[in-house]
Amino acid sequence: GGGAAAAARAAAAAVAASSPPSAEALAKYGDLSLGAKLRADFPLISAPQQEVVYLDSAATSQKPRQVMDVMERYYAEYNSNVHRGVHALAARATDEYEAARGKVATFVNATSEREIVWTRNASEAINLVAYAWGLDNLEEGDEVVPTVM
Repeated sequence: GGGAAAAARAAAAAVAASSPPSAEALAKYGDLSLGAKLRADFPLISAPQQEVVYLDSAATSQKPRQVMDVMERYYAEYNSNVHRGVHALAARATDEYEAARGKVATFVNATSEREIVWTRNASEAINLVAYAWGLDNLEEGDEVVPTVM
């Protein structure tokens, strides 16, 4: 449900904001490209018995070991809905979720944690911006050019 999805997003954000490549990745790939160095962090695509190139990330993205570790900790220690309960598990899940927002804000140099908005996917994010900002700020003929950060 929503709690698991929220935890997954929070875990991914926290890892992205705070984790360097694993020692295994650095030992295995040395001075190769960043992509090669990080590959060992993804168990499914770094398995020695198979050479996997996963291109269906619009539907399901592969997760690095660090994200899976945080997700496992979530399910084992504080599996609960975020922002929906007053009990200890919900409070911990909410605290961890909001801590990830803070880490991402720092990582992208946001002026406030309130600038960080979680969405389920790129389509939802684009639609959110289009309706929340675009309807009031764009006019016919304006162009929106998406770029990689």
